[in-house]
Amino acid sequence: MEWFHKYRDKILYVGGYLALAVLLDLASGAFVLQTGLAICYPPAGLYMAAILLLGWWALPLAFLNPVFSVLVTLHSPDIPSIAVVGIGLASMISPAIALAGLRRIFRGFRFQTARDVTLFALIVFLAVFVECLAAAAVYVLTGLAPRSAFATIATGWWISNVIPCLTLTPVILLWVQGGINYELLRNKRIGFQTALILLSIPLTIFVSLSTQGDTSISRLYVALLPILWAALAGGMTGAAWASLVMTVSVLVLTPSLQISPEMIIEAQFFLLMATLAGLLTGSIVTERRRAESALRASEEKYRAIFENANDGIFQSTPAGRFLKVNPAMARMYGYESPQAMVEQVTDIATQIYVNVETREDLQRRLARESKVIGFEVCLQRKDGSQFWGSLDIHSIFDAEGNTLYYEGALTDVTIAKTTAENLLERQHLIETILEAEPGAVYIYDFQENKNVFVNKNWLTNYGYSKQEVPEIRDDTEQLLNMDDLPQIMQHRQRLEAALDDEGTFTVDYRIRGKDGNWRWVQSHDTVFTRNPAGQVTQILGILHDITESKQREAEVQRLNEELKLRVQELENSNAELTQFTYTVSHDLKSPLVTINGFLGYLEQDASSGNLERLKEDAQRIREATLKMHALLTELLELSRIGRVMNAPEEIPFADLVRNALEMVHGQLEARRVTVQIASPPGTQPGLPVVYGDRQRLMEVLQNLLDNAAKYMGHQSNPQIEIGSADAGGGDGQQTFFVKDNGMGIAPEYYERVFGLFDKLDASSEGTGVGLALVKRIIEVHGGKIWVESEWGTGSTFYFTLPIK
Repeated sequence: MEWFHKYRDKILYVGGYLALAVLLDLASGAFVLQTGLAICYPPAGLYMAAILLLGWWALPLAFLNPVFSVLVTLHSPDIPSIAVVGIGLASMISPAIALAGLRRIFRGFRFQTARDVTLFALIVFLAVFVECLAAAAVYVLTGLAPRSAFATIATGWWISNVIPCLTLTPVILLWVQGGINYELLRNKRIGFQTALILLSIPLTIFVSLSTQGDTSISRLYVALLPILWAALAGGMTGAAWASLVMTVSVLVLTPSLQISPEMIIEAQFFLLMATLAGLLTGSIVTERRRAESALRASEEKYRAIFENANDGIFQSTPAGRFLKVNPAMARMYGYESPQAMVEQVTDIATQIYVNVETREDLQRRLARESKVIGFEVCLQRKDGSQFWGSLDIHSIFDAEGNTLYYEGALTDVTIAKTTAENLLERQHLIETILEAEPGAVYIYDFQENKNVFVNKNWLTNYGYSKQEVPEIRDDTEQLLNMDDLPQIMQHRQRLEAALDDEGTFTVDYRIRGKDGNWRWVQSHDTVFTRNPAGQVTQILGILHDITESKQREAEVQRLNEELKLRVQELENSNAELTQFTYTVSHDLKSPLVTINGFLGYLEQDASSGNLERLKEDAQRIREATLKMHALLTELLELSRIGRVMNAPEEIPFADLVRNALEMVHGQLEARRVTVQIASPPGTQPGLPVVYGDRQRLMEVLQNLLDNAAKYMGHQSNPQIEIGSADAGGGDGQQTFFVKDNGMGIAPEYYERVFGLFDKLDASSEGTGVGLALVKRIIEVHGGKIWVESEWGTGSTFYFTLPIK
């Protein structure tokens, strides 16, 4: 049953509609059968109200009434179904047009003004006119009536549907919209009057219709009197109910009095005109009563404000007499009552104003501007004591533009003015003290986001004039360094969260002087003022220049960084020294052992006279000596890197490559190695310019090329590629590479290849110092070197160098 609860109101509306529609259709059918005339069709007013209340979804309800009515009225099995359906569809036209028209004109239609009634009547007239033409066409086309009856059917249909739309529909709408005031009906006088009206209408109609002859309809117009009486007494609601009672009375009395068809038609026009007259009169009465009610409410509101206001309210003449004053005004001046003040003050200028010229100045301003707001003036009470007041006053003019009187309000601002003056004195005293303060002092306002006061020392320290300070806000780079804003905002939040005004908060930031130089300051701030809600509005701060201290801190930090670098270098040197010691004890020891051993062989060869063997042993000693010499030479060279360097310069990397290739030309030719030079991807052809020691950087390329050529293995097409891997980063470094397609290096040996005397192939040429030498040179230039390789696919040595 959830659906029932959800749609309960609509179900009840539809159920009530269907029940009432059936009753009205039966009554209408009975009337037509008895009289042969359709003087009024009440269901038309019913479904017009239903559509206006429920909206478009209820439009099919308008189809049911005419269909049921046709079947009941004609009750003939020979009626074509198409005629019944056509009449039902035609009956849907008028409510649809009325709903569309009223929704277009009104947002939520209500019977409230004469304009509402007039527009409703015009729209209904038009809508029913279109419907009656369609219905008459259905009667003629389906054979229910001859063509000659078209005008009669259309006219009868129109007036019989318009009457209930103007009587039954307004009653239903007013009832649903709450237009019936049941409280009034409980009043005995109004209840009696209502009953008298409702009884007089059918009585008047009965007397009029029962009169024989042609004068009965003219006498029927006497029924207008109780309808207008109902409109005047009950407004729109009374007129609607009276019209409904009048229509019902005519419908009930007509069959019993056997009124002729010609008189029935006249009675229809009477019902139409009487209904319109009643509704228009009632709407005018309702509108006027609503205006009077609003006026009374406004007057009561004004009277309540006038009587109960804390400020003085008055009306006075240009000649200097009070016309009206409220109780607050009388109390303000020390009079017993407003009436006493109006009677006793005969000259406002001398009795109210301390200075007579002030009143004259105010009148001159009113003559120019007609309204003066916030006019502060010194006034005097009845006992001669003085106080300060603030006047808001304006002129009231007649039709010719002459001043009738002044009207205004007076506020006692004595306390506020005294407080303001005391505050100004206090502020002046504080500013005098702050000007004498030797530090740079400021008052900062959170609402205005700027300094509202700075002392002379602040101006002197940062070179600004007093006139320039109000234009400097803290959300621009004119005064503050944007890098310092986070700690400044955090500092401000601490101040705003302070529970008392005793604490002092400190923050360091930079201030730009007018000369453009930045100065470090340390600000000591405290809460200066709060608003009535307790929120901090201003802070007082004193600035101390800590630029030299910050510079010393920066110098200490720089020295610490250099010390860390030196310590790191020392650690690296110790590591190298340890490795060097191992080398001396191992690698240098090996040639000495060789020399010592073959010296013994030389003695034996000399004793035996074996000259051939003597030469071989001597050659062995010579080779060991040369190896030791090479080791000592490369160790000496390695030790000099970082200590002995040439002056750095800008060097085209292409020149370094060309010179290095010339130096290793023999090795490359001997191994048939081809060399290619590649540019950075996405850049112009060519290699960039690097910055460093030309000789050392050439040694880097020479060693890498020699190393690549030496470890080509059995490669049938040995190749080396030299180039730049990128277009340069924002750190001033660029990556270069030397790539070969030789033997390659297994990942576990990536770090070992840069070690001192670490040779992956002990039988290969060289001492094992070359890559260690390369690593040292690259690192001295601030770069780094690494290798990427796989065994059997070649190696790529990457390194970074500074560029300019």
